[in-house]
Amino acid sequence: MDEKVKTLVTGIKDSGVEVEFGKYIKCAHCPSKLFGFFENSTGLTICQNNSKSQYITESTLVHELVHAYDFSTATLNDNNLSQRACSEVRASNLSGDCDFIREFLNFSDGFLKKFTGQKVNCVRRKASFSLSQCENLDKCETDKIVDSVFNECIANIKPFTNEQFKKF
Repeated sequence: MDEKVKTLVTGIKDSGVEVEFGKYIKCAHCPSKLFGFFENSTGLTICQNNSKSQYITESTLVHELVHAYDFSTATLNDNNLSQRACSEVRASNLSGDCDFIREFLNFSDGFLKKFTGQKVNCVRRKASFSLSQCENLDKCETDKIVDSVFNECIANIKPFTNEQFKKF
């Protein structure tokens, strides 16, 4: 099992949540362009029909496990947009969503022109986009919410150690 997945699953289990593949973690057909999602009441779903590679499936699993970890280890209110934004920042930062290779292959947002600070810009962009998809808010609103929590949340790498995070 991937070290990121193992560390996150252990952290979730340590909080008292039973993590079982097929129940808490499931695969399903989803609307196009959706790779996965997390719901506090039912667990996480990987969208098997939209994943184009093992790499995307693995980074999506880690992204959704970060949300599961956040909700299982803290008292988060699903209606609190700042808390949701923080979890989106953490998930984008820790999952590999904004790794150099993934961004380069996607050529997103003029990547080649924005090489410097690519990961931080990507984490902001993806967190804001995810929040807007969940809440049907406009970009200006979600950008403000993400900006208000960004520095604190990008620095929070739990449950990973500094040594683990540097290896990823």
